Amino acid sequence: MNRQSFLKLVENPSFLSEDTIVGLATIVADYPFFQAGRMLYVKNLSVLDSLKYNSALKSAAAFIENRDKLYELIHRKSFTVPDVIQAVGHE
Repeated sequence: MNRQSFLKLVENPSFLSEDTIVGLATIVADYPFFQAGRMLYVKNLSVLDSLKYNSALKSAAAFIENRDKLYELIHRKSFTVPDVIQAVGHE
């Protein structure tokens, strides 16, 4: 996944699909402390109702600074760029 594709997902998470999960998994594997990438990955698993969701959520909780924001983002139908920025602690 390239930078533009990632930014497109941040701007419009409704594009999360089966096609985006592999790219996000690669980002999380390559950059485990990249909070926005990890959030999108977990959100993507949630959207797909994946069996990997619970495990990824537990792992994300260890890496994400603000778990309340993570919870809000995962359970909200949609979120925006400012929501992602707030969630990673850059309020």
